[in-house]
Amino acid sequence: MLMKKIFASAALACAALLAFSAAGCQAAAAKKDVITESTGEDTAGAFIFDGFKLSPLTLHSGQLSFAPPVTEGNYFAVFFVQNGYEPSVKLLKAGKDNIKMDRPDNAKQLDAGAGFIAGVVYRSVRGGKLSYRKGISDLIKGSWISFTDSSGKTFGTESGPDGTYGISLHRGKYRMTIDGQREAGDLLLKEGATVIKNIGKGAALID
Repeated sequence: MLMKKIFASAALACAALLAFSAAGCQAAAAKKDVITESTGEDTAGAFIFDGFKLSPLTLHSGQLSFAPPVTEGNYFAVFFVQNGYEPSVKLLKAGKDNIKMDRPDNAKQLDAGAGFIAGVVYRSVRGGKLSYRKGISDLIKGSWISFTDSSGKTFGTESGPDGTYGISLHRGKYRMTIDGQREAGDLLLKEGATVIKNIGKGAALID
């Protein structure tokens, strides 16, 4: 798998640098953006993203209660989705305690015929012999994400200070491009649906 190849490459870089630094090293692999996604077909009301995998969460009477999926001090994202409404994205830093949160009740209704695309632009971390770390290490602002429809018209948005982005578009098929250079494939946006596209800008392996 792509992520395994990324970490294998980073591990080789660390091995080379350790000869010059007894303190260890950090190697970042940023050859290719990594897209982790939900297509909008899922029925779950919430999803959690740990920097590597997007997983559904179960809401109980509109509430979530779970252990952080990442190591202390690293970030993760929670997406609340509801058909016909804009999603809500919460970025959280893991601590020692379990997470308890309510579903936001101020979701904005989508226009007729529209769907929504949302995600987070990030750099992840996993590894460490002395102190294992896993999760989102950096939230990246200023990445430009564009979507081109079948007629050739392009729409775009930029990731904010917390690394999140979101855009409402009319239902249809779009070609996704990152920073005006890297095509990230096609997506089909349905009316009322939320498509989650998380964009990884490299990963770090720490020893």
